[in-house]
Amino acid sequence: CDGVDLCTGDDNTGDTDLDGVCDDTDACPDDAADDSDGDGSCDSDDACPGFDDNADADGDGVADGCDVCPDDAADDSDGDGSCDSVDLCTGDDNTGDTDSDGVCDDTDVCPDDAADDSDGDGSCDSDDLCTGDDNTGDTDGDGVCDGIDVCPDDAADDSDGDGSCDSDDACPGFDDNADTDGDGVADGCDVCPDDADDDSDGDGSCDGVDLCTGDDNTGDTDGDGVCDDTDVCPDDAADDSDGDGSCDSDDVCPGFDDNADADGDGVADG
Repeated sequence: CDGVDLCTGDDNTGDTDLDGVCDDTDACPDDAADDSDGDGSCDSDDACPGFDDNADADGDGVADGCDVCPDDAADDSDGDGSCDSVDLCTGDDNTGDTDSDGVCDDTDVCPDDAADDSDGDGSCDSDDLCTGDDNTGDTDGDGVCDGIDVCPDDAADDSDGDGSCDSDDACPGFDDNADTDGDGVADGCDVCPDDADDDSDGDGSCDGVDLCTGDDNTGDTDGDGVCDDTDVCPDDAADDSDGDGSCDSDDVCPGFDDNADADGDGVADG
C-alpha cells in the first residue's frame, strides 16, 4: 500500500546493499557506504577511497591522494622511491651514492671513490698506484709505476743511492759523485783516487808516487833507489863513483879515469 511503500511508483522490494534505500533511488545500489568521500564515485568503484578522485594536479590519471608523485606525471618510473622530477638517476636506482659525490652508484665509474679517476688512466683514485699520472705502465716490473719510478727501466733502481740508476751507473756500489781528483772516474772505481793522471805508464804505481812516470818503475836491479830505466848503471848501486863514464862494476881502473891513457897503451894511467 502507498502508505507503507518505501518507493511509491516503483518496485521497492529490492534493496541490494541493504542500506534502507531502495535500489531505484539509491545512488549506489550495490554499496551500503554509498560515496563516503563525496567525490561522485561509489566506494565500491572509487579509485582513491577517502580522497577526491577528481583532484589530479599532474594529470596522470591518478588522483592526488593516491599519487606517490602528485606533481610529477612520470611519477617514479624506476621504482626507487624518488619521483622522476627529483631523481638523480631516472631509469635506475639512485638510492645509493656510496662516495657521496652527487653521482649515483649505478652511473658512477668509481662508486667508492669521490675523486673518481682524476688522471683518466682507467683506475679509480682509491686504487690508483699513481694518482695524477698514468699508472698502466711499469716497464721494469718492480711494482712502481713509471710515472713515479726514479728508474722506470731498472727494477733495481738506484741500489747505491748515488742518483744514478743501476743500469746507467758508472761505478755500481759506490757514489758516482765522489771524485777527489776530478778526473771523471768515481773514487770507488779509480785506481788512483787522489791522482788525476792515474797510472799513465801502467806499471801499477799511481803517477803521484811513481818514481819513473812514463815507464815501468817496478825494476831497480841494483837497489839504489833509481829505477832501471833512468839508472845509468842499473846493475850497479855504486854507479860510476869515479865519474869516468864507466859503471863501477865495469870499470877497468876503479877510482881513476879510464879515459886517461897518456902513452896510449890501452891501460888507464891510474
